Amino acid sequence: MSRDAKRKKFDINDLSLEPVNSFDESLYLSIFNCKRTMMHVKPLTHAQILSNFKYILQSPTEIYFSIKLNVTKQKVGVLGVSVDKKDYRKAELGVLLLPKVSPKGTSKFSMIKFINWLFQNTELEKIKYVIALKNKAAIRSCKTINVDFSCSNLTDDPQIGYIRKTEWVDKQIEGNLVNV
Repeated sequence: MSRDAKRKKFDINDLSLEPVNSFDESLYLSIFNCKRTMMHVKPLTHAQILSNFKYILQSPTEIYFSIKLNVTKQKVGVLGVSVDKKDYRKAELGVLLLPKVSPKGTSKFSMIKFINWLFQNTELEKIKYVIALKNKAAIRSCKTINVDFSCSNLTDDPQIGYIRKTEWVDKQIEGNLVNV
């Protein structure tokens, strides 16, 4: 994955996805320090958060974007994939949003556009999604885009789902975000 391939900006109806850059450090810190956003994720120290942020900026196996509301120009989250270092055809997807400022549909619209782009512009064939069993909102969002959780039992924690390129059809994004 070339660094140039990670530099594309996307516009999606009411959202923009922009490659994460050094100016997004405060957004990243806000997300990882938000108790509500991180309630299903192992807590990290301030130093670990900063180290992780620097890593995603520099690593060729990390493809991360900030999520910006076009109307307000406010950045409300990040999404990205970590490409498997042993098998460049596989990656793990993650989406983290700030609560109360992210309109309904932000995660879904962002994931659809991002996955369409990943399958068209990278060698990825399989995307893994790992979600805490108690994170019902994330599970619902993933099911709306047909993430396959069939390898997880209903009580497994975390739930592990996959999106395979061979089964993915470019999804069209319909509608607009709903402010809650």
